[in-house]
Amino acid sequence: MGESSWRIIFVEILPNLVSIVGASFIGSVMLAIMTEATLSFLGLGDPSSISWGVMLNNVRTSSSMLVGAWWELLAPCIALIFIAIGLAMLNFAVDEIANPQLRSHKGMRRWKNLAEQNKAQSSEVLVDAKPALRERNNDEPTNLYSQPVR
Repeated sequence: MGESSWRIIFVEILPNLVSIVGASFIGSVMLAIMTEATLSFLGLGDPSSISWGVMLNNVRTSSSMLVGAWWELLAPCIALIFIAIGLAMLNFAVDEIANPQLRSHKGMRRWKNLAEQNKAQSSEVLVDAKPALRERNNDEPTNLYSQPVR
């Protein structure tokens, strides 16, 4: 009796593991890229393949920095930095979306504050849009804007 095994797995267990699995996968991808670049830079990778680590190794072995060709070092370093930062930000985003604690407090508070601000702004606009009503004496001369001329 009770719930089926598949329902327990897909409804109770799996939604709580999404952030852990996502963070582990993205962290593993980042680690694999950095490990390959490091090993290729040290000369332990395949020199016939094209990678950022091989590019860094070529800069090191050809003494490009001593000659003053610093731009050869710039491209692979910037690419590795952008990949690492991008994957780290993706990891934070997956964690914020999938983690119930982060989702319930931080995100909901932000959306509630935005909704309150929009509501306050729309009520101010409605109050300002109402015309000022007052009784007008018919024998007062008026200008274009229905204001009495003094």
